Amino acid sequence: MSLTQEQQGAVDLFNKPDTKLLLIDACAGSGKSFTLLDIARSKNIKSGLCIVYNKSVSDENKLHFPDTFKSSTIHSLAYRNTVIPFKLKVGFFNARDIKDRIKWEYKVIVVDTLRRFCLSAYLKIDEYAKENETIPLVSKLVTKYIKMMKDGEIDVTHEFYMKFFHMLLANKIIKPKEIDVLMLDECQDSFACTIEIFKLIPAKKKIAVGDHEQAIYSFNHCVNGFNMLCSEPGVRYANLNRTFRVNISDSKVIEKFMQKYLNNSNYTFKGNTHSDTSIKSRAFLTKTNASLVGKMIDLMEAGQGFNLLRPPVAIFELPMILLGLKKDGFINNPEFRHLQDDTNIWHKTKSIQLEFTTPIKYILHLNSSDVAIKAAIRIIIKYGSEKIFNAFEYAKDHYGEKNHEWTLSTVFTSKGFTFDYVEIADDMNAAFFKAVKERKKKKMKEDKFNDILYQAYVISTRHKHKLVNAKFLYDDCIEPEEIII
Repeated sequence: MSLTQEQQGAVDLFNKPDTKLLLIDACAGSGKSFTLLDIARSKNIKSGLCIVYNKSVSDENKLHFPDTFKSSTIHSLAYRNTVIPFKLKVGFFNARDIKDRIKWEYKVIVVDTLRRFCLSAYLKIDEYAKENETIPLVSKLVTKYIKMMKDGEIDVTHEFYMKFFHMLLANKIIKPKEIDVLMLDECQDSFACTIEIFKLIPAKKKIAVGDHEQAIYSFNHCVNGFNMLCSEPGVRYANLNRTFRVNISDSKVIEKFMQKYLNNSNYTFKGNTHSDTSIKSRAFLTKTNASLVGKMIDLMEAGQGFNLLRPPVAIFELPMILLGLKKDGFINNPEFRHLQDDTNIWHKTKSIQLEFTTPIKYILHLNSSDVAIKAAIRIIIKYGSEKIFNAFEYAKDHYGEKNHEWTLSTVFTSKGFTFDYVEIADDMNAAFFKAVKERKKKKMKEDKFNDILYQAYVISTRHKHKLVNAKFLYDDCIEPEEIII
């Protein structure tokens, strides 16, 4: 297989003597990995390193890249340079680990602030605290617990040892030997700390690749690395606009959709012609975990199995929380703890009980703009608790199987995967239509709207032959019905 004209253009640009950093913006399915492999196999490269997003990609690279070219996740790279030589112990850090006599809500803020600082580009907590208007008490405690982690007095978190590696590089305590080429994959969804490490590792030439429109992990404190690297010395740009994945007719629809919502008539997404159009793999893709549960039940009733890309416990968490709500109960996950507060209020307030006959109806009223909660309640109403519990047990028993025609996944987990047939869940359509309305009313900022737009782009570019229920791609579509109880 030879390089396309676009791919060869990127390779040629990288090989120019004055190119120090090449930024490759590659659309979904454009063969960026094949382009990187071609560069890695160059006889002129005697040493190289590719930093990737997850271990599965790293393992795949090791099968194809030459022995002189290493591949590693950022966490694995940082672990080898901090945890092992400093004999640290990796564990968890949560509010219960804070022994200082302060209110619980402050302990939660300390944990969150420590994580955010570790993932940031900052080297000093004081500078981070000033920029983010962190209260002195929280800043003081974050400093205290970071020092305790560094000194090995408490377990270190994965975020901490990555920041520790960043600090060691920046302060020249670790001085890596210069390599010929350094690569960074999934540049558009990187931690700011990762980008800083990428800058600090010495290499004669560097490449950062990704897809600007696949930046969907901002909720996890990721940043778009293209924006952080665009002013680096010796930077050059290349674009890969042709997908080998999506068929031509669908690619034209997606291109028009992105041009409209990016307000960029020059945006390009070229499709591909497939000689074999048979359907051998199918995927049901959603925005929320809860929406996967309904498809599981449908497949089980049809006597079909399914592959899962996430553990069942994570997928079923919200429906199981809602089904288990009771007066004065406890929810372990802070993200959903407000649901217990809502339940307690319902049980204590007669006027609310008269207006909303069940706690679920009251919760739906209070959280009407939350797509995840609405999706979970819809599943509970449609299928009932028994079928959901049975699906949970079945999913646990069969998790890890990969031999089924159907794969069930959220948009976030589906990145990097290709299927012949993709069905999109209504929760993604509902989320996008809601975002468009709020954007028109100026109730949603551009960056938040782009989060939803990029999710829509990712979920609609996982297929080769058939895309079903992508209502958001069409101007004349009908919005999914709201939940009616």
